[in-house]
Amino acid sequence: MDDVVAVTEGGAPAALGQEADAARGYAAASRAASTRLIYDADWQRFQTWCAARGVPPLPADPGMVARFCAGEAEAGRAPSTITRRLAAIGWAHKRAGHKPPQRADGSGAVAEVMAGIRRSRAAPPAQKAAADADVLAKLIDLPAVSKQLRGTP
Repeated sequence: MDDVVAVTEGGAPAALGQEADAARGYAAASRAASTRLIYDADWQRFQTWCAARGVPPLPADPGMVARFCAGEAEAGRAPSTITRRLAAIGWAHKRAGHKPPQRADGSGAVAEVMAGIRRSRAAPPAQKAAADADVLAKLIDLPAVSKQLRGTP
């Protein structure tokens, strides 16, 4: 994944080489350095997973990506972490000139597994207690609000 922009250099005028360098620079700037580092680590994790199962990481079969996501969920990874790893897999595919598995034929499996992971693993939002009269009175100091509206100190 070193060459971000696929450029045909054979027989091209020298000016195109400069433009290719510029294109690579802008492509590299499309993601923050920290994001690229995390995506690279996530991509490496997926490649290792694929190697252990004897399947090619590029182009990845959407069914295999769905299994990878399920395995990550079973290992206790948060849905947000799995979603980020899925984004890294898609990014690696785009950089290599392939259609991301979550957009390829059969990608419904990835979407369905991710929906199930989010639904079963996501923490429900924390419910806050309702504000009672005492809390509201502290929040709204009527004499102070009245003075501010009148413009008096």
